[in-house]
Amino acid sequence: TNRISFVLKPVLDGQSIHTSTSTSFVVHDESDLIVGDEEKVVIMDENEGDKKNEMTFSCVKGQGDVFAEDGNYKQALLKWDLALRLVTNKVDSQQISNIHEQKAQVLMEMNEFFLAVKSAEKAVNISNTFVEGYITLGRAQMNLGEVSMAVKSFERANQLDHNSSAREELMSALNILQRIKQIKADQEHITHKNKNEDDDDEDDDENEINLQNFQRE
Repeated sequence: TNRISFVLKPVLDGQSIHTSTSTSFVVHDESDLIVGDEEKVVIMDENEGDKKNEMTFSCVKGQGDVFAEDGNYKQALLKWDLALRLVTNKVDSQQISNIHEQKAQVLMEMNEFFLAVKSAEKAVNISNTFVEGYITLGRAQMNLGEVSMAVKSFERANQLDHNSSAREELMSALNILQRIKQIKADQEHITHKNKNEDDDDEDDDENEINLQNFQRE
C-alpha cells in the first residue's frame, strides 16, 4: 500500500505520521454530504453503483488527511470517524485497519497515549499482519510507559517484515527495558541494604541496653 508522509512534529523516533492511499469504500444506506456545519445524510439508491460510494468515502477521508497535515487533529479524527461509519461489509478490512492506525498516530501527537494504544490495537486486531500497525502500537505503548508490551509489538512487526523500521525500534525498546530492570534491581539492593543496616542498629541498641542493665546489677 502506498503511503504519504505528513509533515508533523516527531513522535518518539522522529518519524512523521503517514496515511494509506486506499479507496473502494462504500456507504451505508444513509451517509455523507457536508451541508453548512453539519454532516448531513444522503440516501443513495443501491443501484447508483459503487463509484459514488467510493467517491463519498474518499472525499471524507481526504478531508481528514488534509486536516492532519495542517495540524488540525481534532477535525481529522472527526472526519476519519465519519469515514469509518460509512463502511459496509464490502470494504477491505485493511482499509479499515489503516484508518485506525492513522488515528493512533494523531492521538499520539495530541498526547492521548491511552487512546492511541486502543486505536492501534484495533488496527492490528483487524489486520494481524499489518506491520505499520504493530510499529505504531509499539510507539504508543512506549509513550504510555508499557515498555514490555511495546517490545512484543515491535517483535511482531519485525517478524512480519525484517526490512521495516521495527528492528531499530525493537533494539531501542530492549535497551530501555534493560535499563529499567537495572534501576529496579539497584533500588531493591539499596532497600535491602538499608533494611540490614537498620536491623544492625537495632541489635546494637539492644546490646547497649543489656550492658547498662548488667552494670546496674
